[in-house]
Amino acid sequence: MWKKYRKTLLDVAKEFSKTYPDKLKYEKPEKGINDLNKATNTSKLLRPFEELGIRLEREDYKVINTRNKFLHGEAPDITGAGEGRYLERLNADLQYCALRFYTLLSMIILKNAGYKGHVLNHTRFNEDSTGIRLNEQPYRRV
Repeated sequence: MWKKYRKTLLDVAKEFSKTYPDKLKYEKPEKGINDLNKATNTSKLLRPFEELGIRLEREDYKVINTRNKFLHGEAPDITGAGEGRYLERLNADLQYCALRFYTLLSMIILKNAGYKGHVLNHTRFNEDSTGIRLNEQPYRRV
């Protein structure tokens, strides 16, 4: 069904570009149409946790959804302080994200290597420096 849907959309885009050549370039919509059924970055990031049976906390999903900002040099606003947050809060938000990503990455690597046990929840142990209080255990089960 996807192939038929995709072909129909491509045919419409091609016909539109012939009828209105100055309004639409065919190459641009073609790429978008071909990517419609593509998995999102977030779903790709969650897949290893699902496949390895690693349970994620609510805060994990929140940080994973800020991944693009984090990777492109922006500081995710974890506490909701807004654009005018002071430098210490901005740095604390960055530290919080880095610690949570570090914990998540550790869980994937260790679980994939066959480890069964607990890992240190770095965000929980650094609550004082990030200023973010968590209702989580200090260790996470892998």
